[in-house]
Amino acid sequence: MISYLRHIYSIYFGMRSCTEMSAQQQDHSFLPVISLDEARKRLRLIDIAVGEIGIDANRVWTLAAPLAEVTAEALKRDPAKHLPFCQRMASLFRMDADNLQVILRALGAKTILVPKDY
Repeated sequence: MISYLRHIYSIYFGMRSCTEMSAQQQDHSFLPVISLDEARKRLRLIDIAVGEIGIDANRVWTLAAPLAEVTAEALKRDPAKHLPFCQRMASLFRMDADNLQVILRALGAKTILVPKDY
């Protein structure tokens, strides 16, 4: 469970770095198709859900935080090389959220992470 959380938090940091790179480069192709605001809303729900099953989300954020600096530095060094990474972030984030919802619900969490759209 912790590794899933650490991964989605790391993906969020990647999305944030790509969004910052988009602003610096004035190039929208770095922007993930999920906005940071939307990702933050989903992460708040994830934090609530993991709390419902007794996991300290703040501790997991601390484990993932060093990756934010590494990702940002890699993007600064060679933005073009990492453009495909930025373009994949949203799909990875969605897959992680879907997988986490299944796992968290099975462990007893009541918070819904991905509302049904039908």
